[in-house]
Amino acid sequence: RLTFTDACGIPRIKSHVPSTVGDIALGLSTPVIRVDEKPQIFDAQVYAVNSLRSLVVKVPTSAKSEKKAKIRKELFNPSSWLDHVNGIQPTTQSDRVPVPFYKSALSFVAVSPMAWEAFQEPSTQEIKDLVLLNLAIFYGGVEPSARAKAWPFLLGVFSWSSTESDRRKRLEELSMQYAMIKQLWQAMMPQLEELQSGAKKPGSDVKRLLSLRRIIVNETKALEDSHMGSAMEGGLPLQSKKMQSILLSFFFHNKNLSYHQGTSSLLIPILDAVNGDENMGFWCFVGLMRIMRRNFFAGKRESLGRLFILREIIHRLDPDLALYFNHVDPSFQSCFRWVQMNLRFDVRYKELLYIWEASWTRLFAGNTFLLFVCAGILSRHRDEILSLDERTESLVTYLLDLSMKIDGRLAVDDGLRVFRVLVSQEKSLIAGRAKPKKHQKKSKSLVDGNS
Repeated sequence: RLTFTDACGIPRIKSHVPSTVGDIALGLSTPVIRVDEKPQIFDAQVYAVNSLRSLVVKVPTSAKSEKKAKIRKELFNPSSWLDHVNGIQPTTQSDRVPVPFYKSALSFVAVSPMAWEAFQEPSTQEIKDLVLLNLAIFYGGVEPSARAKAWPFLLGVFSWSSTESDRRKRLEELSMQYAMIKQLWQAMMPQLEELQSGAKKPGSDVKRLLSLRRIIVNETKALEDSHMGSAMEGGLPLQSKKMQSILLSFFFHNKNLSYHQGTSSLLIPILDAVNGDENMGFWCFVGLMRIMRRNFFAGKRESLGRLFILREIIHRLDPDLALYFNHVDPSFQSCFRWVQMNLRFDVRYKELLYIWEASWTRLFAGNTFLLFVCAGILSRHRDEILSLDERTESLVTYLLDLSMKIDGRLAVDDGLRVFRVLVSQEKSLIAGRAKPKKHQKKSKSLVDGNS
């Protein structure tokens, strides 16, 4: 009997991404809503404000906090080496994000297999210079030929501190666990035939398996017939049987997550990256779902929570654009597909993978960096959006027309700028609040002295 301990419900699997990776910049981590907790009264505004504040002001508190604080200072200091190398200019006091001086598109290259090996210790194959490696991935991405090695680290399958022998042992364990997970639902397949013949009344698990199987099979067949799935967009033929096994194995054992239309398209890049390896593809998909789990909770509360954060970012970033959305689309439903599917259907394939890889480094805003990318896209097109008439249909049509026209590298650069603007705003607010408290403390001590 399997004991489910993971946030996504996978048995005995724990995240192997060390906290130092997610905390490199600010000790960031996405606020977690536990599945087993009873939801309290949900205030969207309070949730968005608190979530956003935790992303931009949280200070590292681990044993290596001094080292992290130094890295944090270097990364966010406008005069740091990173700004000069990447061509980022200090942000101005403006309501909108400045158009970037973008020479970094030419000066940064993707991490190649040779470069990946250069970041490994020759004897143990352990990753060294982790911060520098993640910065290289954030600004340049990963070459397709190196993704089979890099993605299992970025998606938490392997620990960044693991050696080659550790990874071999880990892979054997994962292979056994995936085989066990598959056997659990494969053992129910004869009952599906009895259900279809009407010979026996099915249980709830069999009904769930039947429903999932019908949806997943139909969707993967549709992908096979479409241009998207004909060559997996990366060169390999679409392997629908492997996709069906991976998706059934994951969603059948995660009853708190619901399958959404288009979920199978999230698996295509993963199978492409790992060269069709079903076992590794499954565990990389587990890592992706761990990052995106809020989008797949059965309730609307969690899936809409990210839209509330996006709305709060825009409200702080650009008051004019926020006012337009308040009149036309106050809940930001027009951006739902961006957030729900991580821009899967709105950015060209190669540039989409670069956006994903940049966000998986968790250098900025933890697992929430993609929301800042979405805010950057809106900011870049704000003049066109503000020129639209105040009808929801006009806004939705314009954002749909942006599909496959979004520049992935500019989107990441704009997302980073949005994050820097909000960090700067929050620092100013904190500094402004700190001064009155200091004066108030002095006056109180004078009163106490007089009394």
